[in-house]
Amino acid sequence: MRLPEGSLVHLVFHVSLLKKKIGDAAIASSKLPMTDKEGRMQIVPIAILDRKMMKKDNRAVTAGLIQWSNLYPEDATWEDLEDLQQQFPECIAPLLADTN
Repeated sequence: MRLPEGSLVHLVFHVSLLKKKIGDAAIASSKLPMTDKEGRMQIVPIAILDRKMMKKDNRAVTAGLIQWSNLYPEDATWEDLEDLQQQFPECIAPLLADTN
């Protein structure tokens, strides 16, 4: 199988990007993830899995455990929800409404 014409996915990757396969199920996708002009995978928040208060710049902020598109749930990251809302307003607004 060949990559689609114009794809910016590099054919070589570092072994540290591999993950151990657990279980018998295999999830295959025939569609490549969206990439930006530099070839980096575009990801957007798709769910807020948890919330917590954190300290940032000497003030309390609400952080969300964010599940990202095109990534596994175990790759979720803690992000400042205010910053995320500015960066992804169309994605975060519905997620915040769902969790309130």
